[in-house]
Amino acid sequence: MLPVFTSTERLVAALGPLQPWAQLPLARASELMGEAGVDLVVVDPTADDDATRWQQGDIEALLRSQE
Repeated sequence: MLPVFTSTERLVAALGPLQPWAQLPLARASELMGEAGVDLVVVDPTADDDATRWQQGDIEALLRSQE
């Protein structure tokens, strides 16, 4: 499934302010879904309170891994 948020505010409300995200044109998202075999889109999904959310240390580790 591909989670799709209709606004940055809704993404932040569901996953927190440090959640990495990307904005894609719908045609490109559809193309990537086809390539990956994904056939389900969920709009503005919710996340359980105990779901893992990115923390500042996670962002720093990601940036270090790309050096």
